Amino acid sequence: MKKKIFILKNGLKLIAIQRKKLPIAYIKLIVRSGAINEPLSRKGLSYLTAKLLNEGTKGKDSTAFAREVEKLGGNLTSKSGYSISTIEGDSLSDKFEALTGLMKELLTEAAFREKDLSRLKKQIKTAFLLRMQDPNYLSLYYFTKFMYKDYPPLSTLPEGTPESIEKIKRNEIIKFFKDHYTPTNSFIVVVSDIGGDRIEEIMQRTLSGWIKEAIEKPKLEQFPDVTAPTLYIVDMDVTQSHIKIGKHSISRANPDYNSLRVANYILGGSDFSSRLMRKIRIEKGFAYSVYSSITPGYPTEPQPLRGSFYISMETSTKNTRKAFDLLMKEVKKFSMEGPSEEELKDAKSYYHGNIPLRSETYEQLAVLAMDEELFGLPWKHWIKDVEEIERLNRTKVQEAASKYLNLERYVAVIVGNAQKLLPQFKDLNPEVIKPGFI
Repeated sequence: MKKKIFILKNGLKLIAIQRKKLPIAYIKLIVRSGAINEPLSRKGLSYLTAKLLNEGTKGKDSTAFAREVEKLGGNLTSKSGYSISTIEGDSLSDKFEALTGLMKELLTEAAFREKDLSRLKKQIKTAFLLRMQDPNYLSLYYFTKFMYKDYPPLSTLPEGTPESIEKIKRNEIIKFFKDHYTPTNSFIVVVSDIGGDRIEEIMQRTLSGWIKEAIEKPKLEQFPDVTAPTLYIVDMDVTQSHIKIGKHSISRANPDYNSLRVANYILGGSDFSSRLMRKIRIEKGFAYSVYSSITPGYPTEPQPLRGSFYISMETSTKNTRKAFDLLMKEVKKFSMEGPSEEELKDAKSYYHGNIPLRSETYEQLAVLAMDEELFGLPWKHWIKDVEEIERLNRTKVQEAASKYLNLERYVAVIVGNAQKLLPQFKDLNPEVIKPGFI
């Protein structure tokens, strides 16, 4: 496997990875802008921009454009998240130049039709109404809202809200696209069986007409820590309580990341073998599901913004406080004592087998190469991750758990029957929220 890096004449950085396994080419354009770069009054602007890119170009509507992609036996789709947006797809290697030509057509001839915008707005608003009936979605929505209440760019999910989506105009979408989808605000990853020099030749030729100057984006400051334990109860007449509790953590670029991912795996990231699942569900029967997660953060400039650590749990209404207290007890114990030798051995075995599987497909390799560029990781970092994890000892993992997994300060959201939950949590002074997009 070979990696070559080029800078095209239009300023676009090209990362070409040759893997002689299958006659396939996977292409991924990464734009270094997303929801975090929107005006606060227009949340969902980046999301709508990406959705509209899937609706075709000035010369081809969505059906005609999709038909052109299908002729190549490939696919091409656009997405947007908090800090990046992507256009990505694949085809057989001998159709790669044609696929790249269609990507260039999206970048230079995007239509952003008013009728498509109106239709998408209706679809999104209908989806919002359905989500309001889903306690899992509500727990994520409000957890995000209150986790980042002092940092508005991250306090709303990338799709925005019904109110913010309705305000967005076609000319605002065109401006966001013009300002952010530029060669110097982007880079592109190609994974294929084609040599890097040949890929560079194709890209120079097909993307030569994509020339735009990027705007200067404001530098983003790191968001503040959670300062105290806070609990919110979102009132919903359901028989189960849906809980999310967590705090800010570290980014993928932090040297402690592998220690943290192992600590999280042992605590709650390993399904039925995790501490939380074993203690709360299997031994006590207090929860239907419980797991913990860490996020890699947000690749922004001048440095990545931190990720988060959070725990999700579903339990019956009557057992909510018991499950909550046991969760807090187990997290505290683990952050103080760390893992057993057996738990650490099992975690190492898992990552030894699992991490290499994440580089099996061309798409997976493109994602790994993207992460290297976004977070400043070394080439083939996944191999180095396995080696680093193998060297970890209990002390190192316990230090990471103590530093990043303790929940002395937290944001907690419980979606459930407030009338029945309030007496259980009166001592924690919860704030009761009525469901609705805010």
